[in-house]
Amino acid sequence: MPLARFLQKALAAALLSILLAGSLVEAALPDTRKVNFSISLVVENPSSESSAVTLKTPLLAGEPSPYQENLATNLGPYWVETDPEEELGSFKVTVPAGQTRQVTQTYTLLLKPYSPPKEAPDPLTPEEKDRYLQAQPMIEVENSQIQSLAKRLVRSTDSPSVKADKILRFVRQKLRYSLSSPAANKGAVAALEAQSGICTEYTSLFVALMRASDVPSRIVNGQILLDSKRQPAKGAWKTAERHQWAEFFDPEKGWVPVDPTFASSVAASHQTPAYIVENYGDRPTKGSFVGGRVEVSFIYQVVPTE
Repeated sequence: MPLARFLQKALAAALLSILLAGSLVEAALPDTRKVNFSISLVVENPSSESSAVTLKTPLLAGEPSPYQENLATNLGPYWVETDPEEELGSFKVTVPAGQTRQVTQTYTLLLKPYSPPKEAPDPLTPEEKDRYLQAQPMIEVENSQIQSLAKRLVRSTDSPSVKADKILRFVRQKLRYSLSSPAANKGAVAALEAQSGICTEYTSLFVALMRASDVPSRIVNGQILLDSKRQPAKGAWKTAERHQWAEFFDPEKGWVPVDPTFASSVAASHQTPAYIVENYGDRPTKGSFVGGRVEVSFIYQVVPTE
């Protein structure tokens, strides 16, 4: 075989192997991801006497999610009882003087890209609709600036998804992500004034404008798995961090997730198995103790199971 023809065939074979390798890598990216997610309350007793501690803390949301499935729950040895309506767990632990105990909830979760359901969901009850349209701390729906913006950004005849895309575009153009923003953890109106914020402000402003546009919306608290470029991880993740995003209710699709911090459109949001839902709306952990005074902190951990 002439050398030129041999080299041409060898080059074609090499290119084919590279293309195949690329396809294999792309195919290897997970459509779903199975993880163990744990929330630990670290109870430290620096005093000189033992302490009997009672804690009431939020559990993982029990509401079914189209992008998360809870496969198993382990509430640990200190669990006493669960309030299913409030989704709160009661825990009791004795912490000897100078020692520490961890009260840990562990969940095995299947994370999935979001896809709309095949059938239309049940409509919201009047009580649910009112709850997800009303003003709350950091979601200042009745603020005149929020009301004026909502009227300017969307039409009353727009579908919920069209309203969401218009409001998402505004939020992402208006705000600059900054950990040092003076608006950090202060909500929608503060975000507008500072024109910056963190995920809390992006989400609060989005939800406030959606509610002012008559679309039931809510805040989701959870974790996000980020890759080395600090984007929602498609494959291996580098870090898991506390995060906040939104969901709005579409009568044809149910609750639709939107991440105003990362997503450029509603359709582009939650297309990787990188989101862990903890709860809808922050609720505090409450506790009491008898004996030595204790200090409580949180540790969150996400580890792959396979």
